[in-house]
Amino acid sequence: MSCEPETAIPPADGLGEPIRFDFARGGGECRDCRAVCGDAGEHLALALVRYICAGYMTASADCWEAACAHADDAFGPVDGPSFVGRAGALVRALRAERRGGFAFFPASCARVSGDEADLLGLVQAARAGDVAGLHRAAVRVGGDAAGRRLLTAARALAVLLNRHALLRAAAPEPGLAGHAGVPN
Repeated sequence: MSCEPETAIPPADGLGEPIRFDFARGGGECRDCRAVCGDAGEHLALALVRYICAGYMTASADCWEAACAHADDAFGPVDGPSFVGRAGALVRALRAERRGGFAFFPASCARVSGDEADLLGLVQAARAGDVAGLHRAAVRVGGDAAGRRLLTAARALAVLLNRHALLRAAAPEPGLAGHAGVPN
């Protein structure tokens, strides 16, 4: 898959060059989603991050609406908005603490860019409670400027993903734990 990059530069917060969101190009550091995402929750969280990045890149509310619809379908009408909020907090932290660009694929793409893989590594370290790994991943994602906001947002999304995984595992039959077998 090859996408021509489109760029929208969000306003700077006074800390150097603002982050630039670009559609990733095929090839390079791209990997298969199944090799990077640890479970269905991480795959869905990646899709939400992609929708939100596209929303910032294009300044279109349609991207946010798509994120909300995707989350409602996947997590149900009660938990869906929480996932959008946590994914949004992670992207906002990325915007605040990362300089340069962030390459991402469209939400439906089965590949993961190097930047997305690093971001997922941050969330995975938070999910595992690996403090040293979390700090290493934060530096890969945000550079030396990575700070508390990125760590906090990754941990918040991780808590929600871990809760979702536990509740889903505890629901022996589809529909018992919420919309489409997913906890609410």
